[in-house]
Amino acid sequence: MTKAHWHYSRSDFLDTVFTMLVSGPVQAISLFGPRRIGKTQFLQYDLAPRAEMYGHQVAYASFWQMPTSPLAILLYELDQALRAEPIAKRLARGTLALSPKLRLRDPTRRGEIEIDLSDLKGKAPEDHLLLLDQYCEKLSNETRPAILLFDEFQEILYAPEATAIMAALRTALDKRKTGLSVVFTGSSQSGLKRVFSQRDAPFFNFATEITLPPLPDDFVTQQLRAFHDTYRGTIAIDTARAAFHDFDRNPLMFQIWLNALPLNGFDDAAARRQVAQQMAETGGYDRMWLELAPAQRAMLRLLAEEIAQPTGQTGHDFLQKLTGESLTASQRQKAQKALAQRHLIDNWDGRWQLTDPLLKAWVVARPEREFT
Repeated sequence: MTKAHWHYSRSDFLDTVFTMLVSGPVQAISLFGPRRIGKTQFLQYDLAPRAEMYGHQVAYASFWQMPTSPLAILLYELDQALRAEPIAKRLARGTLALSPKLRLRDPTRRGEIEIDLSDLKGKAPEDHLLLLDQYCEKLSNETRPAILLFDEFQEILYAPEATAIMAALRTALDKRKTGLSVVFTGSSQSGLKRVFSQRDAPFFNFATEITLPPLPDDFVTQQLRAFHDTYRGTIAIDTARAAFHDFDRNPLMFQIWLNALPLNGFDDAAARRQVAQQMAETGGYDRMWLELAPAQRAMLRLLAEEIAQPTGQTGHDFLQKLTGESLTASQRQKAQKALAQRHLIDNWDGRWQLTDPLLKAWVVARPEREFT
């Protein structure tokens, strides 16, 4: 048995996005959603297979925790898309650790091109930007537009050569409006706005903004079927729905809980404790927590609890009750800025929120003695 039966397909959302890309008036979509709620799974297991099934070439590139230059990632993944290997095999293999020298097929003639990755550190050579344009030309298809999937694209902003790469990519896409369609995803709304909403940004007003919808309750039913197929066990639907809602409809937390149940004698409370422990271990939350100043911890708890007016009177009263101290608006703003610089929080629709739903649940579960 494979693990495919655990995947929940967002069928209705998939139909909408695919239609927009291949038949709609837009060339690009900016897809926002917090971390670990299923954006990557949607791209890899829903959208990419659908596109390939209908004869579209597909390229997938992730910019999350980039191991090398974003230009190298783009060139490598576009090169892979031109080869005959199905997208499913490429995704199953994962992104390879690029060797010091990158060997690519020449998109304009027979033969190969060798690129020394040390030449790309902190810069974007003109000949390599031209190569990016040539790959886009080779992929472009006006009958069945190629689908380019750029995951966590806002991370490109942290590369010193980001502006040059984005300008070259924007030009390449503009030249092929009907031959290339693009999905940019991001877990930072402020980061995506820097990419698409700043007037001096290369991608200003380039993409149509949409948000990944939350998973419906049907997800729980489907997961219970997968659980039964795997473990031959049964979980009460009400218990499962309660856990799903307590986990803020987060699919990863729910799946960790499901798989923890057989290991804990189907004890709901014990399984939930294992979820918290696993989150802390895999996310490095304990280490991060120790690195935060007391005011930053308190501010993180305030935002995790979604308290209104974090720098106003309501926020002041909450923190005073939590810590026993009176933090000024200036102190709270300073703590908030420090959390944002660590990418622990982000501004979504005018409200500061934790970027990681798993961290949010972990912070809310911290005992109050850790704040006094």
